[in-house]
Amino acid sequence: MVPLDTVLHGLGERTTPAAFADLCDTLVWKFTDNGAELHDLAAVWASGDDPSRARAAALITAPPTPVPGDGTVFPPLPATPFPDVLLGLRDRMDLEDFTSTCDALLWTVSESEVLTTARTWLGSDDPHRIEAALAVNDGLLYATRSSLAEALTALTTRHPGYAPRAAQILTTYDDHTRPRTLHDATTGRWTPQALADLYLQPVPTIEHWLRTHSRRTD
Repeated sequence: MVPLDTVLHGLGERTTPAAFADLCDTLVWKFTDNGAELHDLAAVWASGDDPSRARAAALITAPPTPVPGDGTVFPPLPATPFPDVLLGLRDRMDLEDFTSTCDALLWTVSESEVLTTARTWLGSDDPHRIEAALAVNDGLLYATRSSLAEALTALTTRHPGYAPRAAQILTTYDDHTRPRTLHDATTGRWTPQALADLYLQPVPTIEHWLRTHSRRTD
């Protein structure tokens, strides 16, 4: 298991103090030990000689109380690999809690780090990492449908048991994107090319959606 010190250091490097406090408040409720591990580490940090970790400990134990300091949670150090951070979180919570925590991470750390890690895990043969990857952003790990479908096809070729989940993810993608596209097409003066650029869909797909919608409303 990735040490919690490593996990929290990685979060501290990537967030503001306020966001770090909010994440820690979430983790207290999501960790399988109800935050005991988190509070134990905070006690160690609070009693140490590192002012940065002492401030972080205060953010963990009493968020969101203002903490004196220079606005940083941790001093500059070599970056903690984000896969270690995400794996450490996954090891400490069930899949449902991990999913909701990843939703918070997408807003508080670099979205690209979260998605890049998930994409890498999706290409692995470790069920633990694959399940974690599919939990991130409901499995919507790519901006374009073609890229998402390609990655899911590669997954189901290696592991056919994931085929139902892959189909569900693609359906979710379509259900999210198609209504927004049709709304913009029918309420604005968007060309199919403009919609394709906006929603990262192939122009033929946009045109097919528009034709289908037109037949249904005629």
